[in-house]
Amino acid sequence: SFLVAAWDINGERLELEIPFSGGQLSDAMTVSARISDTAKSNRFLQQEIDVSLRSEGDELVVNVVAHPPDSEARLTLAGRYSVLDGDGKFSIGPNVVDFAKDSLQPEDLSPLLSVFQKTVGSVNIDGEVKITRGQPLQSYVTLKFESLNTDFVEMSIDSLTGQLKIIDLLNPHTPSGQMFS
Repeated sequence: SFLVAAWDINGERLELEIPFSGGQLSDAMTVSARISDTAKSNRFLQQEIDVSLRSEGDELVVNVVAHPPDSEARLTLAGRYSVLDGDGKFSIGPNVVDFAKDSLQPEDLSPLLSVFQKTVGSVNIDGEVKITRGQPLQSYVTLKFESLNTDFVEMSIDSLTGQLKIIDLLNPHTPSGQMFS
């Protein structure tokens, strides 16, 4: 038999069929794929993704690693999903993305970030995704900048330090009152 985990995300239905037998994941499973954004205006570039699932009691233990092809940058997500409750909690990171001249640049991660050029420095990424049956998906990520240098539109930004919290990763926005130095 199969367990079907399903979520409604921004009007789209995402379903995952997982081989389950007797309340347990039949076998540990690993899936590797390349994912692409098919939206008219791409939000991210093609990513390689590795997903591993295993069961512990009535919970699925989930580990995900996503990265651009041919890049050392990694975004990790790890957590547990309760098959009985339909609830899950997943940590994003902590991850460090290093930008360097003639190497990884923000636009390599998303065309939306192409306004940032000649970026040098690191961004720490940390966050959480929470799934509660019958509730909208909850998510946030915190980007921590430490002495980041970049060209942005027609200005140069030197030694950017601070953090930016982004809430609702499917419909990203930021809380007010955030400051950078």
